[in-house]
Amino acid sequence: MSERPTIEQVNAALADRADTLCETLFPLGRRVKNEYEVHDFDGSPGDNLRIHIGPGPKRGVWKHYARGIPGGPLKLICLAACDGDWKKAWQWALTFLGYADGVVSLPKPDPEAQRKRAAEAAEAAEQSRKRAVAIWNKAKAITPGDPAWRYLTGAYPGRGIDFDKLQPLPAALKFDPACYHGPTETRLPALVCLVVGWVDGKVKQLGCHRTYLRDDGSDRRRDLIGGDKLFYGTTAGGYIPLWRGNDGKSFFDPRPDGVLAVAEGIEDALSVAMVKPAWRSASAMSVGNFGKLLLPPPAVVGQVVITGQNDEVDSPAAAQFPPQVEALAARGYAVRVAKPPGCYQDWNDLIRNRAKERGHD
Repeated sequence: MSERPTIEQVNAALADRADTLCETLFPLGRRVKNEYEVHDFDGSPGDNLRIHIGPGPKRGVWKHYARGIPGGPLKLICLAACDGDWKKAWQWALTFLGYADGVVSLPKPDPEAQRKRAAEAAEAAEQSRKRAVAIWNKAKAITPGDPAWRYLTGAYPGRGIDFDKLQPLPAALKFDPACYHGPTETRLPALVCLVVGWVDGKVKQLGCHRTYLRDDGSDRRRDLIGGDKLFYGTTAGGYIPLWRGNDGKSFFDPRPDGVLAVAEGIEDALSVAMVKPAWRSASAMSVGNFGKLLLPPPAVVGQVVITGQNDEVDSPAAAQFPPQVEALAARGYAVRVAKPPGCYQDWNDLIRNRAKERGHD
């Protein structure tokens, strides 16, 4: 049966041929383990642009570390071969795949091949999860004076978190003085946080989040090629449990009348905990994760307060925020939004400025 392919079908077919696609687009590139590397979309030699060509669910996925742009095969074609023109990219992809006039003779699905791909993807995801948890296990609890502690508690550009108000210290926060940074293949000091989710009726460790720091902990490594904040493992729907509230219960104890605050960033979640210590507080790590949160059932969670930021009106984050909140509410959770006063960018900005006003800086 002949029919027009979907974007998903074309991306999947391109991912299957990721090796050949990379060699066609970038003949001067090089293969390094499971990645194909070039400097930029013009195909010049280098390693800023890295495309995954190994097996598993990431095959065909890429990221330009200098520009901070991620994407899939079709977007790669658009930027590398078609000057950003999606219509040209679509035709280029169909020609590359051997489709005539945009019409595809789709083969009947092979159930055995589908099962094999699903099993391979599941195994790759599980191995990634285990490696991520191992990274967190290797790290040590943060302690006064270490770079992670100084980063979180210090004055600007530190984050001004007062751990005297957050005792016992959040167990999800750890520090590794020599945490591996894949994009630069170096080891650097990092704040390492555990990512969890509620899966099959219980808490499951899903991955880790790393914030790479300057040696003295005065700030993040904002100039780091490849980014100073990296995820590892299965982080979709996961979150970092940072504060369990002040009622003596654990983070996941049922609280049908309680409040769970979920912020985007780690620093924001800790700031909310300082302002509202009776609430539990967690970091979703990104705006796009709010709607996917793997929380316990609505009946035991209580109210979910999304503690958002005052993003620029025309920013991608601002556009993403409302549908993510709606998606979480559509799953049966009692959701409301709380943002800091408009003169503050986010909740961490609020506590730092209030401390400064009180003369604590």
